[in-house]
Amino acid sequence: MASITVNFTPNTIGTHIIRYRDQAVGGAYLGYNVTVPLNEVNIPRSETIYVSSLDIYCQSAVYECYILAECEGFADTSPTDGVPDAATQFTVDIDPIEDPCKLYQLTYTNTASTAQLNWDKLACAGRAGSKVADPIYDANIAGQQTQRICSTNADIQEFVLDNPDWQAVPLAATEKYGNGATTNCHCLCYDNVSIVNNTGAPLEVHYIKWDEGNADHLKIVSEIVSGGAQIIRDIVPNTVKGATTSNTDFNVIVNSDCGVIYPA
Repeated sequence: MASITVNFTPNTIGTHIIRYRDQAVGGAYLGYNVTVPLNEVNIPRSETIYVSSLDIYCQSAVYECYILAECEGFADTSPTDGVPDAATQFTVDIDPIEDPCKLYQLTYTNTASTAQLNWDKLACAGRAGSKVADPIYDANIAGQQTQRICSTNADIQEFVLDNPDWQAVPLAATEKYGNGATTNCHCLCYDNVSIVNNTGAPLEVHYIKWDEGNADHLKIVSEIVSGGAQIIRDIVPNTVKGATTSNTDFNVIVNSDCGVIYPA
């Protein structure tokens, strides 16, 4: 969640009114009040206000703000613009920050054995390539020796030292937000895949896709694929899982490997 920081020095006791709004949206100002006691008059203070659900890795915004002591009154006559005449106006810029997560490809080299990735320790919260908090994706790595995951360099180095059967290679991922023009956005890449039901009966399949409505932008999707049918989807790589234990029920064909700008 994005925030703005308002620094000011009150010169009187009582309630101080801070109002703010997204410049691009306009409309009514939102409110934030600060009560200043006697012993804090003339002392600089800083107020952090959480302003919206902006994606701090991808989006920017300018907030129009004003501040005044309540005792100054709310007369608005010159001009009538929704801002009290006694208020001090200012703007605050919110700029995207660099996502500390980077995209890595992990390969399990000990094919004579199987192992589990400790996703919960390794992955960046909310931006974990092939992992979300769901038992379907905590499965054994058998049959799927290569995974992409978003993580920090420190966590990756620690993981490889503790798990010598794994190799990790950083990937240069195209950013995946809006039209793909922004940089330092989410550490996520997307494959366009064909999912083929190899059996003659309807079967359920699970995969992870982009979802604008979630804070981490990931969503588990389950759907029924008719016997012998094929569906084409944009998904987080390596997240197709059949509802059965068979590895041959579905055939996944990668049409575009980590190259989908999604959402468009």
